[in-house]
Amino acid sequence: MKITIDHPASRFGLPVILGDTGDVLSYKLGIALAQFKLGLTTRELAKALNVSVRTVHGWHAGKTPECRCLNMLGKLLAEHRPTVVFESADAPPLGYLVLTKSGKLIRKRLKPPTVS
Repeated sequence: MKITIDHPASRFGLPVILGDTGDVLSYKLGIALAQFKLGLTTRELAKALNVSVRTVHGWHAGKTPECRCLNMLGKLLAEHRPTVVFESADAPPLGYLVLTKSGKLIRKRLKPPTVS
């Protein structure tokens, strides 16, 4: 996943969000996926991008983010290195996304199993 202006879909210098397969994502879905990939809450994302929580909620509702915010989010994604929590291939995932038919994003987190 990356955010770039070097794509034919980018207009007037406004960056586009590309998924892992290279497809252009809507800002609504792209920001939600980037937030999930970074492992940030809405409050943490707002703080990292120097905007209000209400602004991030607006993006989740489909409003277009400012260019500077997209550039900052792109830098966060480029610098992000995921942490390996489980070494076993059959370990349960730490989290997952569910996208409803109406386009509403539901984020659910699973806690790692406790070892007794």
